[in-house]
Amino acid sequence: MPASDEMHAIASLCADRPSDYAPGVAAFGATPMEGLMTASTVRVDTIDARRIGFTSDTHVKEPGGFPQQALDAFKGVDLIVHCGHIGHPALLDRLAAVAPVYAVTTALDDRLSGEQLARDHAEQVAGYSRVIEAGGVRIGVTFDLSGKGFEMKPEDPPLSLGDRPIADALTEKFGAPVDVVVSANTHLDRVSWLRGVLLVNPGSPNLHAGRSKGQLGTVAILTVEDGLCDVAIIQL
Repeated sequence: MPASDEMHAIASLCADRPSDYAPGVAAFGATPMEGLMTASTVRVDTIDARRIGFTSDTHVKEPGGFPQQALDAFKGVDLIVHCGHIGHPALLDRLAAVAPVYAVTTALDDRLSGEQLARDHAEQVAGYSRVIEAGGVRIGVTFDLSGKGFEMKPEDPPLSLGDRPIADALTEKFGAPVDVVVSANTHLDRVSWLRGVLLVNPGSPNLHAGRSKGQLGTVAILTVEDGLCDVAIIQL
C-alpha cells in the first residue's frame, strides 16, 4: 500500500502472550537487560513509550545527510528506531538529540562501521533483530524479513508463508510472536497486514526508491496505547 500525504492503520493488538516469553526490562537512561529467546538471542526492551518514530535505509556519509525535515517529523516522539543501513554511526547521535534511539544492525553496517557501533553505540544497537514492548504492543524490528520462513513478494501483503503458521515464523525470527513487524531494505514505505500482524516499512527519508534523486522520502510514526496501535507514514 503506497503512502499518500499520511497513511494510518489502526488495530486492536491485544493477544495472549506466551508464558515462556521473558523480556528484559529497560528504562531510558538505564542499561537494557537481554532476554534469551527460544530460537536465538533477541534483545527485548520493555519501555514506557507512546509514540515511536521509525527510519531506515539512510546510508548517510555524514550525519548531516539525514534530512532536517525527518528530525522535525520526529519531534515529540518518545523513541526513534533505526531499522538498518545506517551509514555514518554518528547519525545515531543526531537522532538522539531528538529522542532516545534504538537500532538494529546489518551485515553492511557491521562491515562498514561495526567496530565504531560496538564501541560508541552498544546500548543503542542490538543485533539483527530486536523486540520492543510498549503500550501493550509487541514490536519486532529487523532489517530484512526474507528467510526464516518468509518469502518476499511484490504484491500485498509483501510476505508469503504458504501453509506455515505465522506464529512459528515470527517465533523463529524474534524468539516469540509479535503484534507488529517493522522492517526495511526496500527503500519503499509500506503498511500491510498478514494474518492479523501489522507489517510496516518506513521507507527511506533521503534515498526513497519511489522518488527522483534529491527528493525527500518517508518516515513512520507508530502510536501505541492499551494494546492498540496507529501507524502513520509521513511524507517529508
